[in-house]
Amino acid sequence: MGILLLISDLKNTPPAYILPKVIHILYQRIKSLINRINDLKSGTYSTNKYTSVSGFLSSSDFTKFESDKVLSGFLESKFLKNQFDVFGSGYIDWSVSQIKNLNREFLKENINQSNVKNSLIILEELEKIDPEYRPVNWQLDGKSMYQFSSNIHYTKISKHSLPDGADIKVPWELGRLHHLTTLLPSLLDKNIESSTDLIKKVKCHILDFILSNPPSFGVQWTSAMDVSIRLLNLCIVTDVLRQIDKNMEGSAFFSILLNSINDHIQFAWKLREHKNGLSNNHYLANLVGLMYGCYFLNSSESGEILRRCIRDFWKEADKQFLNDGGNFESSTTYHVFSTEIVALGLALCQRMHIKNLIPFEKQVNIELKDLVLKKIFRASKMIEAIEISDGFIPQVGDNDSARMVYFTFQYEPTINQTELNKSDTNNSTNVISRNLLKYKSSIEIISSCFGNHGFDSIHSLFIKSIMDDHYKIKDHKQITDVKYPYSVEKLQYKTQIKYPEGEGFAKDLTLNLKMYVFDEFGIYVFKGENIYLLVNGTNRHVKQYWPHGHNDKLSFELWIDGNPVIRDPGSYTYTANPQKRNEYRSVHAHAVIIFNNEEQNVFLPGRQGVFRMIPGSRVRLLQLDRYSVTLELEYAGYHQIREFIIRNNFLEVNDFANFAFEVNKYPKTAFSKGYGVLEN
Repeated sequence: MGILLLISDLKNTPPAYILPKVIHILYQRIKSLINRINDLKSGTYSTNKYTSVSGFLSSSDFTKFESDKVLSGFLESKFLKNQFDVFGSGYIDWSVSQIKNLNREFLKENINQSNVKNSLIILEELEKIDPEYRPVNWQLDGKSMYQFSSNIHYTKISKHSLPDGADIKVPWELGRLHHLTTLLPSLLDKNIESSTDLIKKVKCHILDFILSNPPSFGVQWTSAMDVSIRLLNLCIVTDVLRQIDKNMEGSAFFSILLNSINDHIQFAWKLREHKNGLSNNHYLANLVGLMYGCYFLNSSESGEILRRCIRDFWKEADKQFLNDGGNFESSTTYHVFSTEIVALGLALCQRMHIKNLIPFEKQVNIELKDLVLKKIFRASKMIEAIEISDGFIPQVGDNDSARMVYFTFQYEPTINQTELNKSDTNNSTNVISRNLLKYKSSIEIISSCFGNHGFDSIHSLFIKSIMDDHYKIKDHKQITDVKYPYSVEKLQYKTQIKYPEGEGFAKDLTLNLKMYVFDEFGIYVFKGENIYLLVNGTNRHVKQYWPHGHNDKLSFELWIDGNPVIRDPGSYTYTANPQKRNEYRSVHAHAVIIFNNEEQNVFLPGRQGVFRMIPGSRVRLLQLDRYSVTLELEYAGYHQIREFIIRNNFLEVNDFANFAFEVNKYPKTAFSKGYGVLEN
C-alpha cells in the first residue's frame, strides 16, 4: 500500500514539487521527534503575562439582531447538560462517565506528568467558579464510543491505525467549540450578568478544555486545522465575555484564557499545513485562525506571525481559487467552506487597513489584491448560482459539513414545533435537528464582505462589526454560447432518457430559465421557475491527486417543481469506514453511464487511500446555450458524449459511447445530508 501511494503521489505531483516534498516529509518527521522529546521533558502550557487584547467585536453592533428564541433556548438547555449533537450522534451526554466532577486524582491519571502541575492550577480556578461542574470527555468518539487518551503526544496518534468504525473527526468537531459560538445569541440577546449559570458554565467549560487538553497532547492537538478553527472561536467568545463581565480582564481566568490562545497560536503556526505549495482548505484555515488570534492577542511575537500570515493569505487565496471563482478542490461544499474562510480573512484585512494598523500597501501588491477580490466576488456569485433554495447547496464531491464559524443554524422543520416544545421540554432531541446542507450562515458571511446582504442577521452583523465598510467590486463577466464541432457517428452505442419519464411534466420547464457557467471549475447550472439542473464536469484543472473528488463526471443534480429527481448522495464518511467511503465516491453512486463496472478514476483501498484518487478522466465542453449543454468524457479507452437538453416538459439526456454501457438512471446509494449522517 505504501509503495502504491508513493507512486501515485509522485506521478500526480508537479515535478517542481517532488524534491521539496520529500525533503519536507523528512524534515517534519525529524522535527516531530525533537518536539515530542522536548514536550515530554517539560510542560507545554505557556505562562506569559498578557494584560490587554485588541478586540474586533462590539456587542453594541448586534442590537439589530433578533434571535430565534426556540433555537437559542434549546441550545442553552443542552449546553448546560453537556449534551451535543456531533455528526448525527444526537444530543447525547458527553460528560466524563467515571467521575461527577474534576479532581486531582483524575488529572494525575489522565494528564502527562510534565503538565499535571499547570492543569491543577487551572483546576483550582475552575473550582472557584463552580466546584460542582461536570467535565466533558474531550477524548471520546461519541458515535463509536472509542476512547482516545489525553496523555499521548499528538505525534503518536494516527487516524489510520484506529479500529474499524472509530472516527477521529468526531472529537475534532466537538473540540472546535462551535457550540460555544452558538450560545452568543443567548448572551447578546439577554445582556445577562456575569454571575448567571450560563456565564459560569461557559467559563468552566473553557477551563475544562484547557486543563484536560494540555498543548500537544491528546486527540485535540492532532490537527492544526482544528486547532486554528478553535483558536478563532476562542477569540470570539473571549471578546464577547469580556464585554459582558467588566471585571474579567486582569483576572486569573482571563490570564489562563490568553495563555491558551497563545498556545493555540504557537501550535498552529508551528504545524501549519503548507505542504510545499500543494496546500488546501487546511492551510487557509491555519492562516485565518492565526490572523484573528494574533490580532486579538496583540503581542510583539504574535504581531510578526500576523504580518507573515497576511502576506501568505493573499497569495494562498489567489492560488486556491480559479479565475471563474471556483475553488480548485472541485467540491461544492468545500468551495463554500473555503470561500467563507477567505471572506473572514478579507474582513480582518479591511479592518487593519481602515485602522491604519497594516495598510493594504503593506499587506499585498495592488494587482494581487484586485485579482483576489475579483476571484472571491465571483466565488460568492458561484454560491448564489448553485444554491437550490434558502441556502441549500447541492453536493458535488466530498462534504464534511465544515464551517469556520457560525452563531446559529438552519434546522429541520417539525410539525407543530411550538406545541412539541411546550409538551416535551426535557426530551426534545428530535425537535431541532441541524440541516447540514443549508449554508445560510456561510452565505451571509461571504456576501456581507461585498455589501450584498442586508445587515439583519447575526452573521452579517458580525462581519460589519469587524470591517465597518465592505469591499466594492463590480464584475460584468459575460456568458457566451459555445459550439465546437463534434460528431457521434463513430460512437455506435447510444441511449436516450427523459426526466420525468412518461407524459413529462405539466408545467413549462423553460419558463424564466437562466444559465450559469463556471467552466474552469466545471459546473453548468440551469435555473428556472420549474427546474434546477446542475451538470458536473469537474476536476479539469486539478493537477495533483484528487483528495475530495468523486467518480461523478457527467453526472447531474435535477429538481423539478422544487422536488428532487436526481441527487448526489454526498460522501458520508472518510477514514472510519474506507469501504463505505469508496461506495460513495464510486460511479455506482452517481447518475452516470457505467462501462463494465469500471471506475472513471482509480481510488486506492484502505484508510491510506481515502484521500487518494488517481486522475485518469478528461472532460471537455462541446456545446452550450441557454437550454442545453454537451460534454465529452474520456478515460481508460472509453469515449462518451452526453447531451442535456431542456425541453418544454422534460429533460432529455442523450448518451453516445464507443463501448456498451448501462445508465445509472436512479442511483440507489443512501442519501447523506452531511458528514456521518444518513437521511431517514
